[in-house]
Amino acid sequence: MSRVPTLFLILKVWFIFISSTKSYEVDLKTYENYRRELISETENFINIDCGAPTNYTDIFGRYFESDTNYVDTGEVSQISPNYMGLYWSQLTRLRSFPQGKKNCYVLRPKQGKNVDYLISFFFVYGNYDGRNTPPTFDLYIGVNYWETIRMGDSARIIFSEIVHVPTTDTIEVCLVNTNLGVPFISALQLRPLINNSIYQVNSFSSQLNKLVNRYDCGRTPIESTIARYQDDVYDRIWSNDFPSRTPVNTSQSNSIISVYYTEQPPAAVLSSAIQSLGTEIRYNFTNGMPNSEFLVYLHFAEVVQSAQGQRNFTITINGVTYGPYSSPDYLKTSFFIQKVSAQQGAVQLSILATPGSQFPPILNALEIFQVIQLLDQLPTDPEDVSSLLEFKRIYGVTEDWQGDPCVPTAYPWSRLTCNSDNPPRIISLNLSSSGLTGNITASLSNLKFVQELDLSYNQLTGSIPESLAELPSLVFLNLAGNKLEGSVPKALLEKSKTGALNLRLHDNPKLCFPDPCKQKKNKTIIIIVVVVGAPILVGAIVILLVYLCKPDGRGGKFILVFDIFIVLILLRTFTHFCFLLP
Repeated sequence: MSRVPTLFLILKVWFIFISSTKSYEVDLKTYENYRRELISETENFINIDCGAPTNYTDIFGRYFESDTNYVDTGEVSQISPNYMGLYWSQLTRLRSFPQGKKNCYVLRPKQGKNVDYLISFFFVYGNYDGRNTPPTFDLYIGVNYWETIRMGDSARIIFSEIVHVPTTDTIEVCLVNTNLGVPFISALQLRPLINNSIYQVNSFSSQLNKLVNRYDCGRTPIESTIARYQDDVYDRIWSNDFPSRTPVNTSQSNSIISVYYTEQPPAAVLSSAIQSLGTEIRYNFTNGMPNSEFLVYLHFAEVVQSAQGQRNFTITINGVTYGPYSSPDYLKTSFFIQKVSAQQGAVQLSILATPGSQFPPILNALEIFQVIQLLDQLPTDPEDVSSLLEFKRIYGVTEDWQGDPCVPTAYPWSRLTCNSDNPPRIISLNLSSSGLTGNITASLSNLKFVQELDLSYNQLTGSIPESLAELPSLVFLNLAGNKLEGSVPKALLEKSKTGALNLRLHDNPKLCFPDPCKQKKNKTIIIIVVVVGAPILVGAIVILLVYLCKPDGRGGKFILVFDIFIVLILLRTFTHFCFLLP
């Protein structure tokens, strides 16, 4: 077996790209009076170790959760012992999904919807299944295609990151089986970004930004250390394999680097830079996809005290020149952002010293994001989704009910049909012979567009909810072969009689159909009256006899024979009534 490469040599970013159309420009800015609002409340972060048996805090101080609260499918595995010791602990485990076409993680960040989130995913195959066949599969964010993961090698780490603004309070990330191997995932992270973030995509509601490359330009590949948390509060990974130029470093401590904007690279990154050998720094990137769009982020910090204020340069991207600019003061920072169109799928960057500049240009860090236009197709109507999720929770449905029920149209949930509206609605639900038990949930009454509902041959009990008759589009209802009882709601019977509803209720022995159940005499009430009333009547008779038998004025006893006769008649009548009870 060939020797497995070390971590810093195998950490690469692999992406597939699609096109987008919008553009904007932000010039070079230096915020002298702006201090970043450091997001140090790590309780707002989500770190998930996929396959971990318990929660834990790792050696970097990051709190990781097991993924059991975020996904309810999949199988837990560990990478092969041959690859152990090469990766961070959370990359030695994984969750794979051999069952189902689409399996999803559901994230519920505290900040909810309409917030920018930095979301990162990690994949290490590590020959966990002993087949030595790294898979290929697709990633979706909600209903939108994100990228194709092509592992290619058992030892490779694939890292994928996006900036995303969800329109709902939950974020669903789905792994889709494309018949090229079993999808899996090793770890995922979520970071909320503050308002006015340089990564912000709120103004572009129909897009997400996907990381292409992120470089710590001044660190060379032979340095095994990669800047991460706690150096970087967002735990971004800064690769150290930028095309080689002459590195320059500050002689000061990293902590001396001033902080002027929120997503500024960590001091460990900004304390070094590349400096051109002549008058120009060049960087070229291509993904081969025509009509692509990218966001280019350039980060600058002056690390040579003698060069303060003496670097002047222009920035040219794909033939368009911006500037001139001057580098910031010593140990101060600035950044440049530009959205560029790439008709040939390429980014060509040049940072060129202007005539008269005393020093060549430098560059401390570089980031490139792909701009992905999202589908115009909306997710399934939230009311329908809520109803189905409640149904799934109550009955423990184990079908492939993952992600959005209807979108993408290539991967809908089984046993249901959606219409082509935008947003789509559920028009049929067939859960016949699915082992359902208990009463029929009222949540089904929220499926306002459902036309066909089949719950036949399960173990459903209780009565038929009146609310089913309120479904305005329902034309077919099959409840046959259950253990339902009682009378059928009159409204359902009326719809059935008029032909507006095909109603099937056979094989429910205790269900009164087609005629309603007959009213039965309430023997319990009569028995209670007799049991309670008998002692009262006897007591009344005794009191009456005592009264009638009281002494007269001469010391003797006087009894009205007629009154005693009446009392005996009443007692006999009551006794006879008791014997006649059924």
